[in-house]
Amino acid sequence: MRIITSFSPKRIDHQRFCMQSWLDRGCTVIAVQTESEANAVASTFPEVQVVATDKVADAFRKPTHVRISALLDQCRNEPGLILNSDIHLLSTRDQMQRDWSVDGRFFRIGIRWEQHPKTGMARLLKYGIDAFLITPDIAEQAPDIGMALGVPVWDYWLPYHVVHKMGKRLVTKKTDGLRHMAHVQNWHNSESDIGFSIMRDHYGVSQRGLTQWIQKATGRTMVKYWNITDL
Repeated sequence: MRIITSFSPKRIDHQRFCMQSWLDRGCTVIAVQTESEANAVASTFPEVQVVATDKVADAFRKPTHVRISALLDQCRNEPGLILNSDIHLLSTRDQMQRDWSVDGRFFRIGIRWEQHPKTGMARLLKYGIDAFLITPDIAEQAPDIGMALGVPVWDYWLPYHVVHKMGKRLVTKKTDGLRHMAHVQNWHNSESDIGFSIMRDHYGVSQRGLTQWIQKATGRTMVKYWNITDL
């Protein structure tokens, strides 16, 4: 399995901990970084292949964040699993193979389990998506509309596009195999507004309509929301 990610300059030790769980399961890792950060990431994470890109999050005014299209570019010739860099894998190697098997009819995505840093308790995340199995046809047909890693809405956009524009069936992994240590929100609500505005402009879907569709499509309408202020 090829994992495609982008590392943050923050929480390096935790990202290394997560990355080791990927390597332990036989995965290879490709890190797509901005040109200004590529050398530092290559030095910090010598086990991974670092790809520098000039595709940054201009629409969100985030020059240190890479656009999703730069990650999709790494899947044009063979499948890859786009995964956020702070996700710790709990699934076995065999389970990984079953969860992320390639079938052109489906778009496989994964929902993380959020772990409370004080109690250690974990439960399925109400909102957001952290893992996406990208096949070459998805990489080829998903447009670059400015969506970027590390800011909101891109994780809603990709499933919406693949289902509504490519006709694939969404298959959602919700068992506890993608674990995330909960932390305070690190993006601003204004960035969410930008993401939803992009969706309205390109797909004519409202924030409410998109959010309701994601909840239903991933089977999370009854999942309880874990307020981040509880941490």
